[in-house]
Amino acid sequence: LDLDLIVDLAKSMCVRVFQLQDQGVAHRNFKPANVVRRPDGEVGLIDIDTLEHLGEHYDPLLGNPWCMPPERYQGKGTTHGSEIHSVGMVTANMMGEKFMEALYPPLATVSDPKLLRSWLIKDKTEGNFVDADAKERADSLVTTYPEEQQMVYRGLVNFVIACANQEPKDRPQNLQDLNGLL
Repeated sequence: LDLDLIVDLAKSMCVRVFQLQDQGVAHRNFKPANVVRRPDGEVGLIDIDTLEHLGEHYDPLLGNPWCMPPERYQGKGTTHGSEIHSVGMVTANMMGEKFMEALYPPLATVSDPKLLRSWLIKDKTEGNFVDADAKERADSLVTTYPEEQQMVYRGLVNFVIACANQEPKDRPQNLQDLNGLL
């Protein structure tokens, strides 16, 4: 996908997340397959039967392990920051396989989906999901983009890394913070 389109979609996903949070709910299964682009260009969410009230905790294994926030695996329930993690991971997915592998290198080496799922769950639970070198690995891909797109790419890297923080309180907390990264 075009980087400018990814930025627009990421911003629109953030708006949807905060609209839900203003109503005291979270989607709980925020993943690429549940994000649709409406005819007006905005993002819509499907599979809304997975909504839960913020602070509650239902099935911790519902959803895509790539997109699910660490606190869900740790039994802490859904917080305001939970969906922000998911928005970042959906954005990473839109940026492509190489970018996702830069964030989480086992994606490039583990071919067994069950093993990869167990590694994701373990690493997200233990705080080893996006390590200290992830930004450097992701930044190394910047040269694959034309010069005029490299600033946009770097903004997306910063956005995804911020959204992937282990602790919900360390993730961007409002639209202004998120849009500032993009």
